[in-house]
Amino acid sequence: MTTFQQALHIFRKDARHLRWEISGVFLLLFFLILTGVQTWEGLQRRGGPDISNESPLSVLLVVAWSLLIARAIQTEALPGDRHFWLTRPYSRAGLALSKALHQEVHLLEVAFRNRLHEGLKFHFRVEAWFDLPWLSLREQGEVSTVKRRLLHDGAPLEPDRVVAELDFGFWTSLLNRSYDQIIWNQRGLLHRAFPYMPRRWQQRRFLSSQLNPLRRLRNRISHHEPIWRAADLLQRHKELRSMLHWLAPRVLSQLIVPHLFEDVHAHGPELYESEVDG
Repeated sequence: MTTFQQALHIFRKDARHLRWEISGVFLLLFFLILTGVQTWEGLQRRGGPDISNESPLSVLLVVAWSLLIARAIQTEALPGDRHFWLTRPYSRAGLALSKALHQEVHLLEVAFRNRLHEGLKFHFRVEAWFDLPWLSLREQGEVSTVKRRLLHDGAPLEPDRVVAELDFGFWTSLLNRSYDQIIWNQRGLLHRAFPYMPRRWQQRRFLSSQLNPLRRLRNRISHHEPIWRAADLLQRHKELRSMLHWLAPRVLSQLIVPHLFEDVHAHGPELYESEVDG
């Protein structure tokens, strides 16, 4: 949902909730206009509008606007279950499917990070391989940001802690072809990092073609974008399962509900068609 859509949703929700107060304010404004209409001839005669005698309606209008603003501010109580962040106009179908897919996407991110981290430690022979002068400026900036955040939180700058804080976008950026000569063309890294992957697929280009679309799917899920009608959703899920099997063969057996995505998708969106709206 875009920022404009969020603002429109809030406006509609508040306008519906405060419809009587808003009607009262505009009714007072209408009567004030009717009683205060001044002709052009009268304005010319007096040399300007007559504002010497304030109408009681003017005072009432100020009070009404103040009450309306106060009501709009206080209408979202701190406790409760009807807040905007709980009642965004997302379909139940989209939320159910995203939730079903999220556990597998999260496992993929963690598994890929851990496998690549192990491979890079072996390749560079150091734990803190990210401190060596081989990363591009963009990736160096992400590492620096993570370190500053850890220092701010009072956490030690341990290599494993830094690695855990780097996001999925950082890890997939290491699959760019600009790193071919530095890491991917070096003998043994791919096999060391991805030992369960078939030899014919142990290629940087193949990994990039698989993981970057899955990263974009992960972002769509995280931002609650609609995914149900995505033309390639089932194919992406198949690729996701294959990558999980190659990165961490035993992780699929540890899923709480192994076939949750397939079950939700098989039921179709009609089962969840009612909207979550405030």
